[in-house]
Amino acid sequence: MAYFPFNPSKPAGADTPPTYSADDLNNIRALRDAVVCGFMPGWAFSMPGGDPANPTPLVWTSGVLGLRAVLTWAANQITAVAWEYSENSGGAWANINTGGTACAVTTAANGMITAVNKDAGIWVLAFSGLMRTLGADGTLAAHIAATGIAVHGLGNMSIQNKTNVDITGGTVQAVVAKLLARLSPAVPPLLASGVNWDWSATPTMARIAAGGTIPSMSGADDGEMKRLIVVGSGAITLSGVAALSWGVGMPVWGTNATIVNFVYVANTAKIYATTIPF
Repeated sequence: MAYFPFNPSKPAGADTPPTYSADDLNNIRALRDAVVCGFMPGWAFSMPGGDPANPTPLVWTSGVLGLRAVLTWAANQITAVAWEYSENSGGAWANINTGGTACAVTTAANGMITAVNKDAGIWVLAFSGLMRTLGADGTLAAHIAATGIAVHGLGNMSIQNKTNVDITGGTVQAVVAKLLARLSPAVPPLLASGVNWDWSATPTMARIAAGGTIPSMSGADDGEMKRLIVVGSGAITLSGVAALSWGVGMPVWGTNATIVNFVYVANTAKIYATTIPF
């Protein structure tokens, strides 16, 4: 099936009536197709100048014929559009807007065109999409370049699925403080004899004087390890810790000091211990 694109030289007055009518019908059909498809066969597009982020003019050409949209921009928003025509390869351009002046364009903050004072057409939707894309690009670029707490609203946590974020202790600061408290300090704290040893309140290393008593332990997390330095000669008493399990041949107490290593295993609900005597 042969397709007949728009022919600006047809219909010709010198043609016979049947030929004239056929050419006229072909051109009407070509104009119909151009409206539906949004393009006219034989026409090319270019953007010969201006800032690529705020392009102007937009030029369509076919041979010596040309149409262009000269855009006026302000803050990534189109404020005016002048439609112009040329029939000498762009040597001269004539405004084809009503009254010979550009269309005034009103836009919303999101880039959508909300009003055009005259000569509106399908270009309104196309230019709205262009501005919304440029606005999004500009916002994204500013976001990428930004620093400080404003970038992602730091300081205010948005609602998240519990499987993604689960903070205990009331605040992030409280959780971090708890973790830091469990790190070994330069001087391990000295445990008081006869008092429950709360693992959650002491760092990974602590001390106790030989001869002291630890009646109970609490606050242990699964897999958590503690190291207890028994200062001085002799043993300490841990008989009150029901979940304690000593390694084979343990405990062995040193004559100068003893290091006792503990690890809590949740699935057995036991605290396993070994000694290193000195």
